[in-house]
Amino acid sequence: MTADSAHDDRKPVLTAPWIAAYALLVLAILGLALWLWLRQPVVEYRDVPGPVNQVELDRLATLQAEAERLQAEIAADECPPGTVKQGAALPGTTAPVSADTTPPSGPLSTSALRERLRAATAMVLAGDSAGTGFFIAPDLLMTNRHVAEEATNGEVAVTSRAIGRVVKGQVIALSQKQDDRAIDYALIRVPDAKPTQVLGLTSQYDALQPVVAAGYPGFLTMADDSMWRLLAGDLTAAPALVLNQGSIQAVQTLPTGDEVLVHSTDISQGNSGGPLVDACGRVVGINSFIRIDAENAGRASYALSARGIAAFISGLGQRLALDTAECG
Repeated sequence: MTADSAHDDRKPVLTAPWIAAYALLVLAILGLALWLWLRQPVVEYRDVPGPVNQVELDRLATLQAEAERLQAEIAADECPPGTVKQGAALPGTTAPVSADTTPPSGPLSTSALRERLRAATAMVLAGDSAGTGFFIAPDLLMTNRHVAEEATNGEVAVTSRAIGRVVKGQVIALSQKQDDRAIDYALIRVPDAKPTQVLGLTSQYDALQPVVAAGYPGFLTMADDSMWRLLAGDLTAAPALVLNQGSIQAVQTLPTGDEVLVHSTDISQGNSGGPLVDACGRVVGINSFIRIDAENAGRASYALSARGIAAFISGLGQRLALDTAECG
């Protein structure tokens, strides 16, 4: 027998068990691919406001009590207690007209935009919540429902460096609570604030448009010595307003039917209820929540649109005009 004749040229034969094993492997790979394609990303919605820790909550409660005591010594609040349901008339409201009644004809300078926002934006302290609001009339402050709904007897504390001291506000209207991502508005009457500037609204907004967010994010505000002095009882102290820039990424409609602006401006706890404005200083939306994709480290900021704000005010029997002119 030669070496060649000893060589075995037989090919391997695929038996039934091997065929079944290969088939199962292919099905497993196809199943994994289908699961990766169909699965929903791990995403969570988070409301923006919230307390930092229990010590700060206790100090906020003390501040609220002190503010109420001092305000009791001022003239009695003419605003009726309680809240007004959406769709009811808004009693005794002054016309929402700014001290500057002429809309800007073009983008504001950096200093002008900064001063406009500082004059028209305020911190709102309600029960265990801390958030932001902005004046749409000399005595009316707009914010989110979830900022104001925990107010004791509908009363909140409002302050800013422009106001110069803590003043009392009365919640006079709340949107109906439907869903965490549904309409989220509150209107507060602040008769003693006397702001030098109020913010108008615009219906002109779209993707790639530059915007600025104004508010009091907790992790930055709590690093401000003025905030600690305020919590310690100095009712003339107020933290600095935090401003940051970004752009609108998309204008979307939620399953609830609400129009929202997705934007790249960084907002966090404490920004809720604050204004998102264009380069002309007009409100395009009210910052309300963030959306986080924990698995892919994704993050987006959301503002309910100015059209939604105007619709809410209209439901209270009050007209709030939307500026339709382009900014510049």
